[in-house]
Amino acid sequence: MVKTLDDLKIDVVEVQQWLQDISATRGLDGLNDGFDEAAAAAARFAEHQIEAVKLSEQLSSVADMEEFNKNLAAVAAAFDPYYQVGQKMAHAYVDEGPAGGNRMMPEFDAAAERMTSSLEHLYEDTNSIKEN
Repeated sequence: MVKTLDDLKIDVVEVQQWLQDISATRGLDGLNDGFDEAAAAAARFAEHQIEAVKLSEQLSSVADMEEFNKNLAAVAAAFDPYYQVGQKMAHAYVDEGPAGGNRMMPEFDAAAERMTSSLEHLYEDTNSIKEN
């Protein structure tokens, strides 16, 4: 389970990395793969989230997974707004430059904080499952 959570975390970080990459480069000089790479990371997130659900179902016969499942649902719910706001911010940087993108940065930072917080709760749940 921990490996799957690590994969989810990496996917989230890569979405942010690629969206910030395209924001910084504005797609100039052939540095225009940020949106595609972020989409690929988002697709991997969806796959890893499904994997986490399956693992949770398997573990439910030997551990109480109720809190974990609740927090896993919160991670899934936080991801789409995080990704959408990140795309919106990156498009603002590409289309309008720093003035446009900077206006979006606080909203993306808040979405990233919610995403990180929800992932931290999953790790805490995993630690309590291992202790029992």
